[in-house]
Amino acid sequence: MAAGNDFSAGLSRLGFGAWSGGDMPAARSDLLAPGLKAATAPISSKRALPPSDQALRDMLGARKERRRGNRQDDDAPADAKPALRTSPTVELWATLSASQRPDFGFGERLVLHWANYFTVAAVKGKVGWTVGPFMREAIRPNVAGRFEQLLTAATLHPAMLFYLDNAGSIGPQSIVGRKKSRGLNENLARELLELHTLGADGGYNQADVISMAGILTGWGVNLNLESPDCGTVVFDPRKHQPGSKMLLGQRLPDEGPDQLRRALALLAAHPSTARNVSRRMLLAFAGDSVRPDDLTLMTRSFEQSQGDLRALTATMLSLDTMWTPPLGKLRPPIELLHIAAGIVGAVPQPMEVGRALTAMGQPSLQAPSPKGWPEADNSWLLSDGIKSRLDWAADLGRRFGDRVDTGAIAKGTGGWLLTDETGTTLRRAATPQQALALLLMCPEVQRR
Repeated sequence: MAAGNDFSAGLSRLGFGAWSGGDMPAARSDLLAPGLKAATAPISSKRALPPSDQALRDMLGARKERRRGNRQDDDAPADAKPALRTSPTVELWATLSASQRPDFGFGERLVLHWANYFTVAAVKGKVGWTVGPFMREAIRPNVAGRFEQLLTAATLHPAMLFYLDNAGSIGPQSIVGRKKSRGLNENLARELLELHTLGADGGYNQADVISMAGILTGWGVNLNLESPDCGTVVFDPRKHQPGSKMLLGQRLPDEGPDQLRRALALLAAHPSTARNVSRRMLLAFAGDSVRPDDLTLMTRSFEQSQGDLRALTATMLSLDTMWTPPLGKLRPPIELLHIAAGIVGAVPQPMEVGRALTAMGQPSLQAPSPKGWPEADNSWLLSDGIKSRLDWAADLGRRFGDRVDTGAIAKGTGGWLLTDETGTTLRRAATPQQALALLLMCPEVQRR
């Protein structure tokens, strides 16, 4: 690695590197405040990005029009088509269009981590209309707050309630359950315990899953177009499983909607949650293995700060693990698109972005399961995936090579990360197009 800045490896591991220039931090802690500010800043776009309730009203209205036989004109402007205004690729395009400063890269990595931690995927029904707003409404505003706030926002968002089928879960002894012989759906309860809080080895059992499912009953989304609250999350006491519930050995009284809030507070404060949150954060940012000392420091920070994510993030930034080369973990495709947007100073149109991610094996906002996208390095080392990366880099090289000075990048902040071998390879490129493709495929871009 070229000498020149001790933070080049850390900026690459924690963010997207410094390929597009910008002010470099003078100390590890200098990345915290601007990174969190960038993460929590609203995402703006030339195209309207509606909130989840408006997206659902758009969807219901379009469905109503289709039933009436009044199909929307295919020649209508894209902004007038709800399905396009709320598509995952449009949401991603808006994010890629934002600044590519090093602090933005770190902030966006935090957002990507927490969105993967609380995975919702646009793979069915109404989730596709709300998964983009989920990122803007549940994740971004809460990455610098307390974990309990983030947990509550993610759990009680339409996207999560739809994705894990809680909107259709009804207490068997509730008013509606007795009339319709409907029962519990355990999907959200199980993932809430296994993935979002305690972890698979966190000490819960099947009885806790059933209790949590009962606590979650009644929470759904108002889909009545005639209601002023259409598209918003509501609690319906007629569907709620009545009575107190035992969760992790504690009895939670039947207090209607407050029963869930008590349960989430209990889970957020549990020692197993502190360890699970810390472990998954280290796996996302440090590598495929977790150093026991790092896990101890992170877990202690979570517990002592009562789940303050700003404090937890600061602790992570203080770890030597984050700032020490080599960079060996292959980046997922979404990160490559962020880096490329910074290098070329432009973002392809939404559909092109969507096709690129799909070709490289990470279709936008469509994780394969509630576990999210895999963190292990070998998950992205498939032969088809590498070939797709080569094709992607060659395509960008052909289209943007004339506007990118790879020599200037190598001499600037990006050059602090490049090895002498990579620098020599770039200088020997036959054309600017080839040089850009080689830069995008070099290990210092592809790995963190």
